[in-house]
Amino acid sequence: MKRFLLLAIIALLLAACGANAEPTAAPAGNDTAPTAAPAATSTTEPPAPAGDDTPAEPAAATEAPAPAGDSNPGGLPVNPDPILKGEPFIVEGIIVNASLIPVDKPQFLIEAPNGLKYRVDTQPVDQIFVEDGTQLKAFEIRPGLFVRATVFLPADATAADVLSTTDLVILLSE
Repeated sequence: MKRFLLLAIIALLLAACGANAEPTAAPAGNDTAPTAAPAATSTTEPPAPAGDDTPAEPAAATEAPAPAGDSNPGGLPVNPDPILKGEPFIVEGIIVNASLIPVDKPQFLIEAPNGLKYRVDTQPVDQIFVEDGTQLKAFEIRPGLFVRATVFLPADATAADVLSTTDLVILLSE
């Protein structure tokens, strides 16, 4: 009886560990194939100028309680559904995957509250700060942190190109 109970506990622990590993592996697998989350929206990129204003407004409306309104005085779109090419926009969301090597050009996969994922090349790790001015050590920058960045994708970018920013900031509240 004790063996059966021990076996059942081990099976439950393995199942719990396996359940946590799948979501982490799924975004990495999904992002490696298209290289960037923009690939999912790249199929809708040709009509981007026409449908761009409509999806950006609901995304901004859903994020109105977040500090997006305070940090968005320039009127840049926040988490636009078709990725904008040739003009800057703001990405806000949770870090899903952080690749901090090389430390001078880290790359983050950020999932917006609306479910879109953005792969972003950022400034060096030692130039990434929390919004209150403090700085985290490299090992403290991990998935689950809420971040904001003004990103840019060149107008002639392909689906394999990655967004870039020099102002990724870790936010204290969502």
